[in-house]
Amino acid sequence: MSRKINWSAALIFISSPVFAVSPYFPETPTIDSPADGAIDVPLNPELSGSPMLEKGGSSANLVFDSAEWRLTDANERFVITGGTRGDETTNLDSIPESTYIYDIPNGFNFNGVYTTRLEVTNTGVVQLFSADDSVAATVEMIPGALSDLRPSDDKAPILIVAPEAANDLTVALAVQWTYLSDAVAGDIVLQAAFTSENGVGLFTIPSDLSEPLFNSTDSTISIDWNGPAYVAGDSLAGWKTTLTGGDSPASNFGLIFNPDNEGNISPTGSGQNGSLGLYEWPEYISATGSDVTLPDPGLTLEPATDYAVQVRYTALEGASERKSDWSEPNYFTTGLDTSYSFPAPATADIQASVAKTFEFEVSNNGSDDGQALVEIRLPFNAFEVLEGRFSEHYNATSDAAIKNCDDTTDFDAGNTYLHCEITLEAGATATVAFLATFYDEGANAFEYRVCETLLDRCDDASYETASFSVAAAPETSAPEEEPEETDEDSGSSSGGGSMFWLTILGVTLFRRQKPTSRIL
Repeated sequence: MSRKINWSAALIFISSPVFAVSPYFPETPTIDSPADGAIDVPLNPELSGSPMLEKGGSSANLVFDSAEWRLTDANERFVITGGTRGDETTNLDSIPESTYIYDIPNGFNFNGVYTTRLEVTNTGVVQLFSADDSVAATVEMIPGALSDLRPSDDKAPILIVAPEAANDLTVALAVQWTYLSDAVAGDIVLQAAFTSENGVGLFTIPSDLSEPLFNSTDSTISIDWNGPAYVAGDSLAGWKTTLTGGDSPASNFGLIFNPDNEGNISPTGSGQNGSLGLYEWPEYISATGSDVTLPDPGLTLEPATDYAVQVRYTALEGASERKSDWSEPNYFTTGLDTSYSFPAPATADIQASVAKTFEFEVSNNGSDDGQALVEIRLPFNAFEVLEGRFSEHYNATSDAAIKNCDDTTDFDAGNTYLHCEITLEAGATATVAFLATFYDEGANAFEYRVCETLLDRCDDASYETASFSVAAAPETSAPEEEPEETDEDSGSSSGGGSMFWLTILGVTLFRRQKPTSRIL
């Protein structure tokens, strides 16, 4: 896919984690390679990160163990970060709390408030801030009670930008926390979704509502925005009753809150009937190495595709395992192997004012499929010299065209550009035909080129020149002139015509005359 992402049209976030200082945890690493914004990156790129450091400036307490890498398609329009965690005996109270601050470049209109920042903690709190730094909304989803509760290895917290609609609910953004617990089978997933309808959705799994997580009275799920806070029983146990009306299990459940005219909020639906559901995170391409640099990760990425890459480090403190937070993502674009041959077309028998077709045989000699832009540049503005209909004198066609080639004709003060964008598989050849008309006799020329569009390589593509001569336009015999009429001929003709019409009129009047009655 081409790196032609309209970043200003999407909610893309740049995060900066803020940590409570705590020793014996690896500091969040940064990525050296692939560099952020790099293009033409190999399909199996070297992965390299910063040296391992310890939080709080401590040293010699941790021993580097491994580096975990993950990559995903950057076009998913999301940024994801994971919470720091320790080994199996570490719970939420024992890990350094991390707060991730996300700037929203274009802002987000939430419940009539222009919001520009989102803050998320790895322990289950999210706050949406307005442009004046006031809090527009707060959602707390803090599961307590379970002493062995800890953030999941690779899924907490997750910030998703999800502009698409699902189950008749359009989500502007969602924050997700995923935890592990020996007391609960499987992941514990909590989500807070800010909807484009200026509401907030709260969702949670697992499906078995009798699990200890949902019977805990010291956990918190609440929401507060522009008015009274809405707290459903102050706990997941209270939410179990609110959401289901009892203790019956549901596949997954949640509520959507919408403000009324006075800014108050109330629940408007339950997920027990399947109308609401959690939003899934994307699948990752992963690699692990025993050093901060992984020269051959064994990846097979797609060509001309945007990716986001992150890394985190695992270290050992004695027998205990410590993991850093995931790094901020670096965005890069993989390369593309296309090589086009583009011989000059035949230019014989060119006559002024007569449309001429120029055919180009374009071949892709590379190993990857491509999208080639084939173009000729005429050294004049066709509209200024045109004699007749434009399409009959200037156009472009190809059986391999992505769209109608005539829709991409351009002009400037002294040039006319005829384009045709085609798809061309590796090893394939396609024909592109341009129709052009020249009006000047003598020496003439036009320029032509082909370039790859998938990686915006046309800016650096140069033109070649096709020179030729334009012969004079073919002579056409003048039409025979009719003899001029004399006054005598005109009068005779006029008189004869008058007599003719009078005769017709007389017949008509005769036929239309009514009979008269006779008195005997």
